[in-house]
Amino acid sequence: MQVIGFNFNKISATKTDNPKGKMNIKMGITFEKLTKEAVKSVNQDVIKADFDFSVDYVKIANLGFKGSVYFTATPDKIKEIIKHWDKNKQLTEELKVPLMNFVLNKCNVKSLQLEEEFNLPPHIKLPKIAIPVEDPNKKDTKYV
Repeated sequence: MQVIGFNFNKISATKTDNPKGKMNIKMGITFEKLTKEAVKSVNQDVIKADFDFSVDYVKIANLGFKGSVYFTATPDKIKEIIKHWDKNKQLTEELKVPLMNFVLNKCNVKSLQLEEEFNLPPHIKLPKIAIPVEDPNKKDTKYV
């Protein structure tokens, strides 16, 4: 599988209250539809996966994203993927992880931008740099 395209179709953000204290944040992603499409630019059939991604700051705010991911596979693999989807309305295990990771990467960046604009805390833990401190009882360095 190789991703060849991605687009957002809808981005929404609603804030109903200001954050106070500890918050309950729920994040979710679902794939709503898988279809086979002919794309002339790559001269082959591709699969279009429509997704819905949300970040819910319970009783405070909600961010929502709808879009599509386009990816290629061999003709036999495309038939197998579409057949599995039509039967189960689920992604194959082989596709689930790479597609979800791809969508998460794209949506998390947009979510962080909106969270900054709406004065919301980040929904994911961001890395931090710490000052190195040597432990006098040991010969190693720890970070605080």
